[in-house]
Amino acid sequence: MNADDIAPDLYEKWDLDRSGGEDELSVLLEAKDIELGQQGYNPDEPRRVQLRIAASILGSAIKRTEYDQALRTGLRPTWGELGTLSSVGQWSLAARPQGLGQAAGFVVPNQEQERPTQDTRIGLGIVDLLLAGGISSACGGGVDELVNSGTLSYVVACITMVVYVLGSEVWMGASPAKILAGYTVRDVDTKEKLSLSQSAKRQWWRLINIIPGIGHLVGMVAVVVLTTTINEENRRRGSHDELANAEVVKRRPRK
Repeated sequence: MNADDIAPDLYEKWDLDRSGGEDELSVLLEAKDIELGQQGYNPDEPRRVQLRIAASILGSAIKRTEYDQALRTGLRPTWGELGTLSSVGQWSLAARPQGLGQAAGFVVPNQEQERPTQDTRIGLGIVDLLLAGGISSACGGGVDELVNSGTLSYVVACITMVVYVLGSEVWMGASPAKILAGYTVRDVDTKEKLSLSQSAKRQWWRLINIIPGIGHLVGMVAVVVLTTTINEENRRRGSHDELANAEVVKRRPRK
């Protein structure tokens, strides 16, 4: 798949009902992506990349409106232009048909805020891992000393980890490591902090570690796989970011 290739009608390509809701279309496309993954196809395989782009666009009311308006005007966007719509939530200037202004639904996006590189994300993840692990272990160990219950201390440690992972992202806008480095995690469309459900989707690979044994194994495999999806082709958004319609960007300094 080349960025300059003309993309087919997304509805026709995957035999989707144009009257279907965003959630319905997103689930159908994500199911197809999961099926390809179960068949052994890598996340960066063109068919899976196309499915993720389509799910991001048709699963969002704002992006879908932009896309549907483009189809009605006869625009035939390339996969690169659809990738921009998927990531930024707006068409690039080059994607606008001649003679159509912003009133037709096409807008020129502001300069995209800086997204951290894969190496930066890995470094921040390691710092968060150390911080979360240290805090949860300390809380769990403190409970164990008070009541001498290994099970209760484990539960407290898990709760502490969940609060660290989800709480910081939902209420503070990012994990402590990202905040210290000047980054924030936000919704691609609204530019607001993530909801609790979005954060849980984005952090599933961390939350699954709560399950002893198999959860730790799945979490370790997931972190390796997800890290590889944070690349330039995906505009530095991992597949877990896309799942939550989220992005990690540099915070703009307050004026």
